[in-house]
Amino acid sequence: MINRLFRILTIIFIALAILNCEENIQPKSDFVEEYSANLIMRGDTNFHILTVTKSYDVEGFDPNSYEGNLFVQNAQAELIYNNKIYSFINSALVAGPNIIDDKGYDYYYLSNLEIEPNAKMELLVTLPDGKTLTSSTQAPQYNFVTFLNSDRIIPPNQNKGNFYIEWKGSQQDLDFEDLVFQPKLEIIYSKRNDNFTQNYSYIVPLRKESKADGISYTYPAVSNKKWETWSMDIIDDSFRQISAEDSIKSNYKIKQVHAVLLVFDKNLGNYFAALQTFLDTYSVRVNEPDVSNIEGGFGVFGSYITEELKIDAFSYYIQSFGYLTRNSN
Repeated sequence: MINRLFRILTIIFIALAILNCEENIQPKSDFVEEYSANLIMRGDTNFHILTVTKSYDVEGFDPNSYEGNLFVQNAQAELIYNNKIYSFINSALVAGPNIIDDKGYDYYYLSNLEIEPNAKMELLVTLPDGKTLTSSTQAPQYNFVTFLNSDRIIPPNQNKGNFYIEWKGSQQDLDFEDLVFQPKLEIIYSKRNDNFTQNYSYIVPLRKESKADGISYTYPAVSNKKWETWSMDIIDDSFRQISAEDSIKSNYKIKQVHAVLLVFDKNLGNYFAALQTFLDTYSVRVNEPDVSNIEGGFGVFGSYITEELKIDAFSYYIQSFGYLTRNSN
């Protein structure tokens, strides 16, 4: 449920960011209503979120003074995939403690659909006034990804101070060099509470820095490079942060460590590259022009798929933090 809420809020955030950065909407020029559609088809889930928003005008110059609904309701949204038409369902996220402000959000969702590499997709959104927003994309094409020359054990052998992964496509993947990627190193763990056990994940940053307003984390960026390195110091710190100040370390069990590689299609890769952002926090800059691939409006329609590298963490290493290993009772 938490992961699904995060996915919904993520695509909503992107929608609002694109709405705010579109250059052809000048706050006090002659107002023209425009529409935006934003959809990311993800290869790591069968649940997909579409948002449809509209531009707006306010008295004065403060865009935050607008009290209306930016999200378009009652549109008809369809995805054409493998010569089949899939209809999105209109839904809403009501205001609550997990929402970033006191407003609810309208969105459209499509469930029980898993995309495959090289899949071609078309999006058609028919607005209540009859206008249409259309776009197309194609999932990244490759036969398989290999993680040659990558570390597969934590801590790595030979007392290395860094953990290194590298990936490449097969010889048949002529387009692999043109793709963009984002790796992430993830620790999956559980915490035992009084009456239940809950699963969590922790994304290992590349760096952390103490600043006057708190700690800043840097994560791998979306780029075309095909390797990444984490220091063992930051990995050690990440394992410690799992329990932080909790003195009962034995309530925590490390279930899995893995590297996940996100492989972006060109639409989505160009979008994130243009904004110089990273997927983990979706921290979008709003001062870059023309990131749209939506006909009849603006927005982003793209896709990505994932590859996984399973990593073994030595029992002695996990137990050094006071945690239980996967096979512990």
